[in-house]
Amino acid sequence: KETYPLYFMQGKSRYRIHAHYSSSQWFQEDFGPCVNIFPSDAEARGIEAGDIVKVYNDRGTILTGARISERVIPGSVMVHKGSRVDPIAPHLDRGGSTNLISPTDQVSKHCKGFAVSGYLVEAAKVEDAEMNQWKTEYPDAFARDYDPAIGINYRSWVED
Repeated sequence: KETYPLYFMQGKSRYRIHAHYSSSQWFQEDFGPCVNIFPSDAEARGIEAGDIVKVYNDRGTILTGARISERVIPGSVMVHKGSRVDPIAPHLDRGGSTNLISPTDQVSKHCKGFAVSGYLVEAAKVEDAEMNQWKTEYPDAFARDYDPAIGINYRSWVED
């Protein structure tokens, strides 16, 4: 609890089904991937609305925008499920895909399913120096086609 003091919840988005509709510019403008964080938790971490935030634990790190909200309880954060994976490195994703940091245990060996309701993470504002370091270490990830309005797209992965 000391290393990862925030309880992480994955919410269902009413604006997309898994990653379907995640390329809609309209939905991305208002409902794109973001971490919802309680005001006092954001303030304690120097996070302001719109900042790029890294949410992480021992399994990996996801990057997402910050939304300050009282719709989550203090000591917790929430990201909607269904963001598209946009890997920078094996354990670093800028698409906000919660699968990267979620436990891998399944409901049973006979049934696939998410076996927990939440887990522990930490959140921090991404500083410019850290982002610049990633750009230097992983230039191919930042050279992919990227649409500022919707993120990665077909041309990001498929060549002519």
